[in-house]
Amino acid sequence: MDTNFLHILHFNDVYNVEEQKQEPVGGAARFTTALKSHGAGQHSIVLFSGDCLSPSYISNITYGQHIPSIMNKMYIQCSLFGNHEFDYGMNNFNECMNQCNFPWINSNVYDKELNELLGTKLSYKIIDYNNDIKIGIIGLIEKEWIEVIPCFTTSIIDVKDIIVTSRQLGTYLKIQKKCHFVIVLTHMRWFNDRLLAMNVPEIDLILEKKLDKPLGRIETDFDVRSNSVRLKESNIGNFICDIVLTAIEADCVLFNTGTLRGDRIFKAGLFTLRDLMTILPYLDKLSVIEITGSQLIEALENSVSEYPKSEG
Repeated sequence: MDTNFLHILHFNDVYNVEEQKQEPVGGAARFTTALKSHGAGQHSIVLFSGDCLSPSYISNITYGQHIPSIMNKMYIQCSLFGNHEFDYGMNNFNECMNQCNFPWINSNVYDKELNELLGTKLSYKIIDYNNDIKIGIIGLIEKEWIEVIPCFTTSIIDVKDIIVTSRQLGTYLKIQKKCHFVIVLTHMRWFNDRLLAMNVPEIDLILEKKLDKPLGRIETDFDVRSNSVRLKESNIGNFICDIVLTAIEADCVLFNTGTLRGDRIFKAGLFTLRDLMTILPYLDKLSVIEITGSQLIEALENSVSEYPKSEG
């Protein structure tokens, strides 16, 4: 693997670690082997975004105490806890965290009684990648789930604003700590991740827990290669235009294919939020206007005027 690139392996929600009798077999051992095959422990950074102690049928017996020894073999360099880490109470959480050989961070939730960060002493982690690139890691939790955990009350915890926290820490890591990149691990809903992306320029990358949530299945490949979407009709372009057409009830849709990113073929099968955000990374607004037929023709003629140049 080319070490001139920054390689990141990120995962979450790994509480069902036991072997299966049918594919996918191998359980945690198979997953760890997959991590190693992609450079874990060598030239890849391994990050975790929470939910490992529960729920599973084994966790009902062990309270998740079997998980740390398994996670310790996954070459994790930084992690953020999720809501299921607290399913068996704070004391059990602390016991499990103390068994881990990797750091847990929390940048915005405080224990009012102790006047310190909840569950950890670390608000950030700095990783020196290949002794060349300094990467700052922040971990953010949304108040909507932390405040309903049974072992907490709102009088005990203080949840700092995610945007203010990430801007402050992002600036600190880049200016004071000389980090080249700032990565945020989140355990939040996509709505809050989107708010971060829109309002915190200090962040270079957001790794969140719902990117691999299936949105549905596609029955044919989506060809999003640049030369395909910019120079000819494409099924992904038609698909997106049909969605917009339905949403705004317009007569037609003009779409800038320069908006389509990813530059690869997305194979038929499960289509995830990660796939969608890879193809459409820009938060562009839709505009609805009224034009004449001649103006529409003029716009279409302009669109193809630079053909065969790749001008969108």
